[in-house]
Amino acid sequence: MAGRKQHYVPRFLQAGFRSRPQTADGAPRTWLHLPGAKPVEAALSDVGHDAWFYTFRRNGVTIECADGAISEAERAWMSSLVRSLREDAAFDLDGHHAEISHLLSHLVLRNRAVWKLIEAPAGPLFDRLREAAQDTVWLAGSVKQLLGSNRSFFEEALSAMYPGADIGVLLDQFESALAAGNVSPASEGAMSMLKFVQDSLLPRVLSVLRVRVMGDALRDPSQFKLFKDCTFEVVRSENGCLIQGDTPVVFHKTDGTGFTPIPSEGEDFDYAYMPLAPSVFLLASKGGRPSFLDDLRDASAACSDTYFIATEQSDALAQLAQTIGNSFPVPSQQQINGMFAESLNGGGSFDADDTELTAVLDTLFADFLGPNPPVLTNA
Repeated sequence: MAGRKQHYVPRFLQAGFRSRPQTADGAPRTWLHLPGAKPVEAALSDVGHDAWFYTFRRNGVTIECADGAISEAERAWMSSLVRSLREDAAFDLDGHHAEISHLLSHLVLRNRAVWKLIEAPAGPLFDRLREAAQDTVWLAGSVKQLLGSNRSFFEEALSAMYPGADIGVLLDQFESALAAGNVSPASEGAMSMLKFVQDSLLPRVLSVLRVRVMGDALRDPSQFKLFKDCTFEVVRSENGCLIQGDTPVVFHKTDGTGFTPIPSEGEDFDYAYMPLAPSVFLLASKGGRPSFLDDLRDASAACSDTYFIATEQSDALAQLAQTIGNSFPVPSQQQINGMFAESLNGGGSFDADDTELTAVLDTLFADFLGPNPPVLTNA
């Protein structure tokens, strides 16, 4: 078990970029490069980790945890697979296609920088929601559409939360008020609640979701098909220039616009790569392949969020560190506005049979409301 310090880039992957096997204190080290800072030789145990990254805790109590599943998978097969890919030139790639695909999917889903990209639109979207909640026409139409598409879901969820209330009557009264136009801009209390949801509840929702997805990826890898159609190759070169970024798996987009740490919705990739050592990388190809190793080195830096590691320090690498984040796709305001409009106009509904959604809601309701939620009345 990892404890509080949980690595989003596992040490068995970082081991290919050790500056020296170990020091007097027994700790393998690497050269850590950060933009605007002098490179430092750091212990692998101090690189690529975050507090409780794959554990959701509240008030010191663990509520959701993928730590055990991750530690077991690392011991059972992941670390030995990476070591074989790195060191065994005769390793049977075709015979281990499923395991390699599983490993890459796990490393993508486990990565902190990738989750930052997933979570990045949430705050700005809530800002847009709070602005829109002052528009009574928008508010009435949106709430009516949401309730109409999901009435059974809300009835079931609210009935479970408040067993003493006649939820059907309350929702009927609410719909009648909407139809009559009896809607005011969101009250100060409602705006405060939205702010609370954005600042306090939403981060916990995303944390629970992250932990559950990482655990699911280990329990049932068949549902993650990102690398299913790839052919795998370990490429070895005499040019030992590769580095490892904090997004160790990097994708090359088919549209010719370069590299990305994760394809966006609707984007495809023609190959992905993962550096294993300065002169060795794993190639996952859907028909494309890189031309120059230097391009991969530069992309590993640009697609990183905060750092990269290398076996050495040099003026060239210090300069390369200034490009960290250049290809990290932060959503623009135009994209945020588009996502907000799409979420309102999509007309979609919640799936009451979605066990994943239900499990996340159950966890959060139990966490925030406790075992005895307040009873809603018709008064």
